[in-house]
Formats: sequence, C-alpha cells, structure tokens
Amino acid sequence: MTDTWKVDSLSLASTAGVFYILCTIFDALFPPFRLIAAVSPHSPWPLFGSPLGFLSGFVTFTVGGLVLGALYGIARDISGATALIQAEITKDSQTSDAAEHRDRQQKNHARTQQSWLASRS
Repeated sequence: MTDTWKVDSLSLASTAGVFYILCTIFDALFPPFRLIAAVSPHSPWPLFGSPLGFLSGFVTFTVGGLVLGALYGIARDISGATALIQAEITKDSQTSDAAEHRDRQQKNHARTQQSWLASRS
C-alpha cells in the first residue's frame, strides 16, 4: 500500500485553505453576505476582522482539512485492504473448489476404468 492518506490529507488541507481565502475575499467584496461571519460564532477564536483573525481562520481551516483528509485516506486504505483480503479469500476458495472438482473427476475416471477393465476380464 502506498501512503494515499497523506495525499488525501494534503489535498483536502490545501482545498480548505483556498476555500477560506476565497470566502474572505467574497466577504470583503460583498459584505452583506458574510460567509465567514456565519461560521465565526461557533469558533472559540476569531476567524476574521483582523490580521490575527485571518491567520487563525486560515490555520483552522487548513488543519481541519488536514485531519479530515487523513481520516478519509485512512478509511479508504482500510476498505481497500479489506477488499484485497476478500478477493484473496474468494480466490483461495475457488482454487480449493477447482481442486476438489478435479479430484472427483479423477476418481470417477479411475472407477470407470476399473469397471471397464473388470467387464473385459
């Protein structure tokens, strides 16, 4: 397995950071809508209104994206590993079924030969 959780984590973190920057630009251009202001009352620290608020909001969104991306990547890796294990189990059971079928055919063939030889004697 490759470290796909790291890729997912970094991609979602960068996406969340860009989303925050775009939302702050939108808030600056269209003050009546205030997208970040709608989220801000639920945050323990300021997310906008000052350079420190902008920085803390950017860090919050980026770290949140990092954590959520990592969780998603880990869950996807686990489900992929589970699928591989199930495929191996299915393959093994099909192989054992084929071996049992081949053994039955050989036994039937041997019985047929024995009965043919017995009838010829």
